[in-house]
Amino acid sequence: MQNPLSRILITGAYGFVGSRLVPALADRFPESELFVTKLHLDSAAADHPVDRAGAISFACDLTKAPEIRNCLAKIAPTCIINLAAQSHVPTAWQQPDLTWKTNLDAVRIMLECLVEQDHFSCFAQIGSCDCYGRAFNTGVPLQESNAFEPLNPYAASKAAADMLCSSYRNQKNLRVIRLRPFNHTGPGQNERFVIPAFAAQIAKIEAGLQSPEIRVGNLDAQRSFLHVDDVLEAYLLVLAEQHQIASGETFNISADQPIKIAALLQRLLALSTRNDIKVIQDPARMRPSDIPIAQVSSGKIRDQLDWSAKIAMPNILSDVLNYWRQAVAFHPSSKDVP
Repeated sequence: MQNPLSRILITGAYGFVGSRLVPALADRFPESELFVTKLHLDSAAADHPVDRAGAISFACDLTKAPEIRNCLAKIAPTCIINLAAQSHVPTAWQQPDLTWKTNLDAVRIMLECLVEQDHFSCFAQIGSCDCYGRAFNTGVPLQESNAFEPLNPYAASKAAADMLCSSYRNQKNLRVIRLRPFNHTGPGQNERFVIPAFAAQIAKIEAGLQSPEIRVGNLDAQRSFLHVDDVLEAYLLVLAEQHQIASGETFNISADQPIKIAALLQRLLALSTRNDIKVIQDPARMRPSDIPIAQVSSGKIRDQLDWSAKIAMPNILSDVLNYWRQAVAFHPSSKDVP
């Protein structure tokens, strides 16, 4: 049987997680050939992390089935890590067609292509613990066996893709593994997400680019947060040990304890060089279907693969804040630092 890691395709490789995963794969599996998809190759930066890792880029619009089929025919991957997703919840409400095409339809086409190949392949679907949705209201950490009760189009589309992958679990020459990471952050994450949103505003205030007011959404919600590097280590472990993982297997990936968003903000403010920052609640940042406490159990991946989070919350917050300080300093005139 061909080595399932000989030709690895990473979708979503130019995103926050993907741009860190590709070099990590190159380091952990140096004999593997790495391939990535990109919507427009002519806009790729010469010094982008995926380029430094030696990955080969293929132009592919994942909302178009013919492009997906053509891309996979050229690559003939033995493994696909599907990170590609429309993951911003407000955008999911505003652009449902884009969300469903990217998060579900592309998964179906990729699975069909893998089944049509004449060699063994592994498909690692990167899902989301957001799929559990209303089930979080039980107040106990959710297991992989808990039913999905999604509360927004993003979560619904990821839940549908997860179940679609399960339906392919018994296909010949195909191993499907479903990973459900919970909230994770780190340097480089877009400020549409909560911790970077706070950190970016603090950095701009410190640099004199914003008045000393930080705008926030719901501070009462409790969520679990991991550093992105701990999540990447979980992905790498799954790939390395896939030979002992049954097709269709699912793993939650999360921190052990939820923390109130207000506490995260206060910790970030305590790291600031300014002590005069006011907190202003912004109705535009409030989610219509927020739930008070969301927590899942990662006991399964700890027991089976000996995975555990290594990076503590103080380090997570300082990493994100320092990233934004550097980003603001590098783009002093920008109102929206990437």
